[in-house]
Amino acid sequence: MDTKLRILIVFLLLALPAGLYAQSAAESRVCLGTFTTRFNAGNAARTSNLKVAVRKLNGTYLQPGSVFSFNRVVGERTAGAGYREAIVFQGGEQKLELGGGVCQVSSTLFNAALLAGMEILSRRSHSRMVDYVPAGRDAMVYWGQQDFSFRNNAKSPVVIRASVEGSRMTIALWGTPDSKKRCTVT
Repeated sequence: MDTKLRILIVFLLLALPAGLYAQSAAESRVCLGTFTTRFNAGNAARTSNLKVAVRKLNGTYLQPGSVFSFNRVVGERTAGAGYREAIVFQGGEQKLELGGGVCQVSSTLFNAALLAGMEILSRRSHSRMVDYVPAGRDAMVYWGQQDFSFRNNAKSPVVIRASVEGSRMTIALWGTPDSKKRCTVT
């Protein structure tokens, strides 16, 4: 075996903390809460925005007691970050803006976090009804002005899994169940 290749393999093995993958998998084995929303996959710009945000969200690992901030994780909605112009609600009206549609991602995550029993810290509904979640179950986000955040109040780490398939987006929180925690949404 080539010496340079052998050194590279050893370096790669040393670069990952021992047991990290096994620990994460063991601590994140049960779906605590999941929510799916539908969208018009024919709206290319909006669908692209959903996919960009979902890619940034997927795999987020939250230690017990840590706070998740949607804007911090997903980042500013700019063309450089891959966002396109699509419809947003602003002041009760519709207009084109970079990142239009990202509120569907935050709303889907809000519902998954709610069902998982997470402590919701900040959330605001849109100025108009949206059709992708039940009334009052949306989470509007706007860079620099409005964030959606929650605390991992579980006793173990939580991992966010997010995906887009066809015209469906699913977000789930995975972790170790807390037998004392109960969540009811009516």
